[in-house]
Amino acid sequence: MPLSRQLWLAVILITLTSFVGSFAIGMHGVRNFLEQELHRKNADSANSLALSVSQLSKDPVTIGLQLTAYFDSGQYEVISITSPDGNILAERTQEHVDAAVPAWFAALFPLQVEAGHAQVMDGWMQFGVVKVVARTGPAHESLWKQAGTLLLWLVAAAAVGVVIGVGILRRIRQPLAAMVDQADAITDRNFLTLAEPPIPELRRIARAMNDLVRRLHNRAMEETERLAALRSTLQRDAATGLADRDGFMEQLHAAAAQAGADLEDGGRGTLLVARCDGLRAEDGDTGVLLQRVAACMTDICRGAPGRVAARLGWQDFALLVPDRDDAEALAHELTAGLAALQPAGFCRVGATPLRRGAHPDEILADAETALILAGTGAGNTWHALPASAAHVRDWRRDLVEAIEGDRLELALQPVLAPDGALLHREALPHLRMEPEEWLMANPLALAVRLGLARRIDLRTVRRALTHLESPDAADEELAVDLSEETAADPEAREALRRLLLENARPAHRLWLAVPESWAAREPGAFSDFCDALRQSGCRIGVSRLGHPFEEHARIVALHPDYLKIDADFVRGISVRKACQQSLGELCGQARAAEIAVIAAGVRTAAERRTLIGLGCDGITGPAVK
Repeated sequence: MPLSRQLWLAVILITLTSFVGSFAIGMHGVRNFLEQELHRKNADSANSLALSVSQLSKDPVTIGLQLTAYFDSGQYEVISITSPDGNILAERTQEHVDAAVPAWFAALFPLQVEAGHAQVMDGWMQFGVVKVVARTGPAHESLWKQAGTLLLWLVAAAAVGVVIGVGILRRIRQPLAAMVDQADAITDRNFLTLAEPPIPELRRIARAMNDLVRRLHNRAMEETERLAALRSTLQRDAATGLADRDGFMEQLHAAAAQAGADLEDGGRGTLLVARCDGLRAEDGDTGVLLQRVAACMTDICRGAPGRVAARLGWQDFALLVPDRDDAEALAHELTAGLAALQPAGFCRVGATPLRRGAHPDEILADAETALILAGTGAGNTWHALPASAAHVRDWRRDLVEAIEGDRLELALQPVLAPDGALLHREALPHLRMEPEEWLMANPLALAVRLGLARRIDLRTVRRALTHLESPDAADEELAVDLSEETAADPEAREALRRLLLENARPAHRLWLAVPESWAAREPGAFSDFCDALRQSGCRIGVSRLGHPFEEHARIVALHPDYLKIDADFVRGISVRKACQQSLGELCGQARAAEIAVIAAGVRTAAERRTLIGLGCDGITGPAVK
């Protein structure tokens, strides 16, 4: 029962008890008073009548007339004269007359009145005893009226008490309600402090809650700073200290949104992409030349808040300059800085302005287009797309032409067992774009936005099956990660099923994975998907496993053939104890269900050792050669 209802119940019970007690005591007092008054009247009337009869002659007629006269003068029930030997000499009685009082009230408050007695003398001799009993009807009527008056006063007092109780309860409930709101705010990470109420007990509670809120706020701030530092560390390239691709794309997304808000004519800011062809394999992640490239990028960012330098790949770098829109000057400045490191044909730079309404993938694709155009020159070259030309490319048309023109190529990434043996290879789709003849390394991100992910997935699976049928891949197995759009589309799933059944011989060496987000949200559809595609002999897995941790057990319960841990979850796992515990539990559950666990995006040897120690059955990523 809520506290407010309990307080209300307490007020009602106290008021009701006080009301009943006061009414009972008041009625008892009034009844005693009336009984005493009636007894006094009986005694006075008996003495008066005895004195009057004592002075008269004692013949029956005279005595009867005196009794009759006295009986008719007042409200009496019985008047009698009894001789010393007990004989009734004269008596007058009146039958009971109903008073204007309910019978239940007369029964609830009966009047017990003692009769009045007095001696009648005949000279010096006792003639008899007079007995007088007055009627109780008028006294009951008076008691009834007094009960009504007392009831009205008590009801008024109870109403005043209820009003006072309401005020007191409201005074108590307000700080309690404020404490409840304070607790709810904590769950939303809003740390509010309350004014201390005047009630001592509630003041102590409010003081304790305020102290708790302050401690939680300080702890949350420390945790936020710690997570921000960890996130910054994890989203940086270990070799150069520059931002990695994921961190850079987040910054680009924010900058593109801000560019649209800054200026009505399209915004401001520039994105530059540099490809250092002069970086040799021996420079690797420790070479001096690589560090000089990173230093050159960092120098341009120094002293300008908002600028971000990133390493997108082995030879690819990016520079986000949201405070300048002179793309040509920036491209020339960056090219000159990189050319100073190695004059002869070391780098190419492409630049494009940030435009309002453009998606980060489109902006990056424009920068890569400029980079391809820069490659047509000689030496250290650059190319900047003018604002009028940027973002006018019809990417949907170009992607459709590349898909229909069968210009999709597969990049094969090895997946190794803990002992170094090859489990299979990941088939990553690349699209060769025309007329520049450049290779789009990650077309799926842009294809999802343009509604072309299903076509790329089906073309990738078809190309993988063709590769598996070639003589050079007789013993190979390939894995393809499907998009959520393909997994969720019944027509795409049916087309994929028919494609696998038509190519049953190589299909049994194919691994297909669907995103965890769809499998967890549609477990029934995922089970149907597995049943339909396993007819061809292929293996079905779930990819992009990461947060939230509570979904892992549900995914294992769906019995896929393998699980693929997301690269964001894997990044920095060698120092993230909580993630190690969660992944260790997942590997244990998967091992019990005979499900393979593969970790993607492994970048360092420390991550590789940690993942193998946790029980992963396969690893892939930049650290896997």
